[in-house]
Amino acid sequence: PYYNIELREMHVAGKKLQLNPSIFNGKHGTVLDSGTTYAYLPEAAFVAFRDA
Repeated sequence: PYYNIELREMHVAGKKLQLNPSIFNGKHGTVLDSGTTYAYLPEAAFVAFRDA
């Protein structure tokens, strides 16, 4: 199943990533899909996640 959610912030290892929540308000919002191993993130979120 999948869920449309309102993502407000992300944490990695207990540390909040410094992201503007508006980056997640794209055309389709944020989708949480429990049936896939892939993650699709806006570039700013990916860079912050990668560098955390």
